[in-house]
Parts: sequence; structure tokens; C-alpha cells
Amino acid sequence: MPKYRRKQVMKGDRSILETLYKIAVELAILIGVSQ
Repeated sequence: MPKYRRKQVMKGDRSILETLYKIAVELAILIGVSQ
């Protein structure tokens, strides 16, 4: 059970990192367009 739970946590962290990465990319594009 602990292994499965750990996998779920890793999966959640990964999705959060992916979301932050997408936001960072969008911000970079917006900054590039504004400049």
C-alpha cells in the first residue's frame, strides 16, 4: 500500500510541476510579445 500511495503522490507532484511549467511558458510568451 505505501508504494502505491507514494506513486500517487509523485504523480500529483508531477502534474503540479507541469502546470507551473505551462504557466511559466505562457508568461514568457506574454513578456516576449509585450517587449
